Amino acid sequence: GAYCSDYTYSDIGCYSYTVTNTAGGASLSFTLTALESGNAYVYLKTGANTIANATFTLPDGTAVYQNIDTKPYILDLGYLNKGDVVSVYAPIKEGTDGYVYLYAVTLNDEAFETGYNQLKKDSLNVTTFEERNIEGDINVSEDGILYTSINYDTGWSVYIDGEKVSADDIVPLGTNALLGVRITEGEHTVQFKYTPQGLIIGCVISVTTLIMLLLLCSLIKTGLFKFNPPLYVEEDEIEAEDNTVTENKNTIIDDIDNLLNSLNFDEASIETENTEAVNDTNEKED
Repeated sequence: GAYCSDYTYSDIGCYSYTVTNTAGGASLSFTLTALESGNAYVYLKTGANTIANATFTLPDGTAVYQNIDTKPYILDLGYLNKGDVVSVYAPIKEGTDGYVYLYAVTLNDEAFETGYNQLKKDSLNVTTFEERNIEGDINVSEDGILYTSINYDTGWSVYIDGEKVSADDIVPLGTNALLGVRITEGEHTVQFKYTPQGLIIGCVISVTTLIMLLLLCSLIKTGLFKFNPPLYVEEDEIEAEDNTVTENKNTIIDDIDNLLNSLNFDEASIETENTEAVNDTNEKED
């Protein structure tokens, strides 16, 4: 079958490969060994959409399927004991060479607990939670960044003690993953408000259009504005007009014929009368 060779590994978790035999379809296989006991996570990403999915086989034989063709994401493999082995199988969809990024880690429980307790110490007491509005109060022990689990989006505005926070003090955590905000020591009220991008402009355009429509209707109703007559005539109207013209034409022709007939009759009568008058004159002369 097909196989890959000449693969290389870099210290940033990138594997590059070349398909040397394309008969039957090529694939990549990895073996992951847990160096420490703990909850394990894996991240697999490919370049140029050469790999659509991957299958992770756990120590108990359970297969976990991951679709990476749409968007890569971190996959939770569950708890692994030290020395457990996870097999990874990824069929190559297309191409003869490419690369994949593969990262596998176990959770450091001690570091996690330390970070969690640090965040919990100065936690936000949520008083209002709505779809586009979150409010709460907090007592900050020292200057720092307020961490939230809100997905980062430029549509969020933050208000501390009623004053809007500048965009420079709204911090994206991770790779634009979560929303953070710089905050100073002391007691504060915090409000998060979300406005979808383009909403205000869209509302202004809609209101302006509605006002113009109402104004136009008002002008038409009062007679101050009239539409120009149509530049086209329906086919039925054209046909009706043609029939009317034809009828009028025929009527005129008939009238002319009648008039001519009348004139011819009068001329004959005049000619006859003139002839009789001439004959009478000749008889008298004789």
